[in-house]
Amino acid sequence: MKRVLFIVDHKHRDLAASALIGFYLKKDGYEVAYCAPWHEDKIVKEFSPNIIVLPKPIYKNHIFASWKINDIKVAVNDVEGNLQQKEFGFLKPKIFPDQYFYWNEIFYERQGEFFEKEQNGFTGKAPERILIGCPRIDFLHPKFDSVNKTKKELLNEFIIPSDKKIITIATAGSSADLSDEDLHKVQENVNTRNSNPPDVFLEASIYRELREMTVKIIEEVAANFPQYHVVLKPHPNEVPKFWVDLVEEKNLKNITIMKSGTINDLLNLADIHMAHNVCTSTFEAMIKRVPSIEMQTERSKILFSEKDLKLPLFPVKNADEALRSISKIEDDRNKCTDEGFLLANEFCEKWYGKFDGKRCLEYAENIKKLSHKKILLSKLSKTKMYFRFIIGNEISKLIGKFQRLSMKKILEKVKGIKQKDWTDERHDKTIQSGDEKFWFEKFEKIINE
Repeated sequence: MKRVLFIVDHKHRDLAASALIGFYLKKDGYEVAYCAPWHEDKIVKEFSPNIIVLPKPIYKNHIFASWKINDIKVAVNDVEGNLQQKEFGFLKPKIFPDQYFYWNEIFYERQGEFFEKEQNGFTGKAPERILIGCPRIDFLHPKFDSVNKTKKELLNEFIIPSDKKIITIATAGSSADLSDEDLHKVQENVNTRNSNPPDVFLEASIYRELREMTVKIIEEVAANFPQYHVVLKPHPNEVPKFWVDLVEEKNLKNITIMKSGTINDLLNLADIHMAHNVCTSTFEAMIKRVPSIEMQTERSKILFSEKDLKLPLFPVKNADEALRSISKIEDDRNKCTDEGFLLANEFCEKWYGKFDGKRCLEYAENIKKLSHKKILLSKLSKTKMYFRFIIGNEISKLIGKFQRLSMKKILEKVKGIKQKDWTDERHDKTIQSGDEKFWFEKFEKIINE
């Protein structure tokens, strides 16, 4: 029996697609299991997977090395396969996976140069690279409409009157609420992991500007478009406290903060969608035939590629432009919807792959092919990985232990630490045991035996 373990980065963004890939594998007799990053130790021992599917090519090196030493194959389903920076880079793994899936040709070619150049690393050769598209776009296809909650269900859930039109907002940029100290740490991290690291301070300042623009738009919508209610979904890595406090402090009656759920649930609510610059939800809304307005700043062009900035029908740089865009959509919704769909469909083909509802099926078929391949590392490669990463990690742990002991003594002296609630923390993105069954039940109803 072949066994595949999926490590799911974010349950609201990634689980549905990973579950659908696993569902197809199960139909062909495979056993599948799921867990969150850094929660795999017990399940790897008990489940004994033949293949592990990672959400990114980089994992803790000592863990990755232990898999390869034990002849476990590794595939990468890159959950951020459309790099949007103007001069984009990519993650540089020290240990190569056996199989790597790509959304688009540009990323495929750019990272391929790295793998070919560094192919004499610990694994001895470059991974099998497959240009296949993005698995998540299956859930934008009409075939999977029934998987997501209906607008009526969502209005009832959020206690929003049914006569209200809905403007949805998806924020981006989790760096907006980070301190300079935290930003320095993030910058140091991306510098070591990325072939062309972005300027995280520039990103943070742009997203802070966008956040203030969003506040102004929400206030102006309340004053000028009382027929609309706003549903705002903070970025999965953003602390929602800013938005919750905003609603309370300004007593905003026209806005609901969406604490969890998928982006598809959000878009199923939408009569108009708004997003921050180069947010994936802009494209997702347009291909679902929802008119989309995208907030951009004068500096967005420094950071992001022209192809992404030119996608939306309604790019806006202030609240006044946003209000005029809402009026234009109100005047001719059908035209805006049709033009947006055509743009999004063309964009999808180039950057996200075929929009056919079959991307997850193609992923499953290729994982099956990997399961039948014999990939054995030499004893020399295994020995090198063992001493470089596993022994090296043990030494690092000993050093860290002494550092933590000192810190523990300091923390023990601190009194009266305030209990945090959900608004103080980033959304819980951690998959729990059995979460995939929710999706399996849905797939059974729409996929023929």
